[in-house]
Amino acid sequence: MRGIRNVVGVSKDGRGIGIGIDVRADGGLVVAPPSELTKCASHGAGKYRWLVPPMTAEFPRLPDWAVKMLMPKPRAKSTFKADPRGGDIEPLARFVAASPQGQRNDRLYWAARRARELVEGKSISETSAEKRLGEAAAAAGLPDPEAMRTILSGLRGRQQ
Repeated sequence: MRGIRNVVGVSKDGRGIGIGIDVRADGGLVVAPPSELTKCASHGAGKYRWLVPPMTAEFPRLPDWAVKMLMPKPRAKSTFKADPRGGDIEPLARFVAASPQGQRNDRLYWAARRARELVEGKSISETSAEKRLGEAAAAAGLPDPEAMRTILSGLRGRQQ
């Protein structure tokens, strides 16, 4: 089904069916027909076969509730807008510096996107924004090369 991706357990963005449930979807790998079973003492050799062939009327479809749990959650739109009278990067830098592990890169990218609005509004130069966010990323514990890639991606408007 379009839009469903691999997930093990429940992802950071809330997708998944539950702890211990591994969903293989777009880009996933499973052993299925017509894969061959290599010779082993307990199973012999042969080919895997479908008990119920896929893409037939008898093949069970994923229930709607499961599809809903596996679909990407819509991202909340940011309400941050650069103040036309001048903006300050410091609240963004503090937000990044206080980021907990597991959220640091996402928060840095978000802050770089907001800093881009400050740059476009001529409140701060791109060089100054890059430098200040780099310092905040270091304070949060992000490695410099990774942080710089994220900052530049956000400031220049490219998706990660």
